[in-house]
Amino acid sequence: MTRQNLIPSPDGSRMIHALIPMWDMCNHENGRDGFKLRLGISKADSLQKERIELLSKLGLPSVGEFLLKPGMEPISDTLLAFLRVFSMRKAELAHWLRSDKVFDLKHMDCALETVVEENVRKFLLTRLQLLIANYPTTLKEDLELLETTLPQIKKMAVQLRVTEKRILLGALEYVEQWIKA
Repeated sequence: MTRQNLIPSPDGSRMIHALIPMWDMCNHENGRDGFKLRLGISKADSLQKERIELLSKLGLPSVGEFLLKPGMEPISDTLLAFLRVFSMRKAELAHWLRSDKVFDLKHMDCALETVVEENVRKFLLTRLQLLIANYPTTLKEDLELLETTLPQIKKMAVQLRVTEKRILLGALEYVEQWIKA
């Protein structure tokens, strides 16, 4: 109801409720071009308490959305830190809970156990592959759709899907290169 506005009816005989899209847009700013990846620590995780405590020390939520960004470095420091905590075993969690250098977990070049780093990469690789596979069309098919005479509103939806897929594919390529390195 807060977004409805009273305007004159087409014949001017009465006032009617209407949404005025451009009016609504005046209250918004351009968003960040990214893909929101929702992740969380499972309640069934036997190390849930330790993971949540370490995430709290890092100022990170135990459940949240992390932005995959377009460009050369799609993985944010906060996403990387979350995934490291998510992938740690009991010994690593205990070490980092005692450490006064906990914020090092947010840096790409932080020296961690090889197993933890491998698990972060494998998790990201699998998650990105699943997200991409979940779309009903391929990027190529979407690009071909944009060349057709689809109604403008449908083209905008396809364009959004294209943007999401490009971000996901860019992140996937980044992780694949990270695994090879």
